[in-house]
Amino acid sequence: LLTLKQMLTKDAEIFPSSPEIERGSSLELSCVLRKNYMPQRNASLIIWKLNDALIAPENYNIVNETVSNITIHNFTYSRAYVKCFMKYLDKELPLVHTEVKSGCK
Repeated sequence: LLTLKQMLTKDAEIFPSSPEIERGSSLELSCVLRKNYMPQRNASLIIWKLNDALIAPENYNIVNETVSNITIHNFTYSRAYVKCFMKYLDKELPLVHTEVKSGCK
């Protein structure tokens, strides 16, 4: 059974949170797994999505067992959501997301 604290604790964090970047520049984010009850806590199982579209794995960089980085080149959305999921069995378990905004400088 999970405790209330475990249920309220996020499984992961995205850094930086809610970034604002220059439109057309590269976006770099990290998904950091927490050390709680996750059955398969391994960054190699993380997948990334931009809004609801899968980001190509060539853009992923596995730093260690708890950190996965993503680089999106030429980010042109004015506002979008980048989401971090964990592949587990045949499911994609949502971990965390952040809103990204871009504009002209």
